[in-house]
Amino acid sequence: TAGPPAASAIMSPDAARGLAAKAAALGLDYIDAPISGGAVKAAAGQMTVMASGTPTAFAKARPVLDCIAAKVYELGDDPGTGAAFKTICWPLSNSMSSRNCETVGV
Repeated sequence: TAGPPAASAIMSPDAARGLAAKAAALGLDYIDAPISGGAVKAAAGQMTVMASGTPTAFAKARPVLDCIAAKVYELGDDPGTGAAFKTICWPLSNSMSSRNCETVGV
């Protein structure tokens, strides 16, 4: 059987909640699963996933999540929590990258 739909795009927590509601209306579990790590880590299956979903959804999605990620953070049942973490972490990581480039003179 197929696992639950999982959204890994950068989106607002409200958008993730909306997708979860649409999945629930179809009788599907849903994983809000933003990823981080870039192309090199993606090619190596070493991404980081910051996800929220029910324990049942995680149990179904775990085989796929483990293939793409070195770290999977389970952030609770509420849809939108993964998106909220990504919304916070993404600008911070970009800011740090910019600072690192400035430090080494790029």
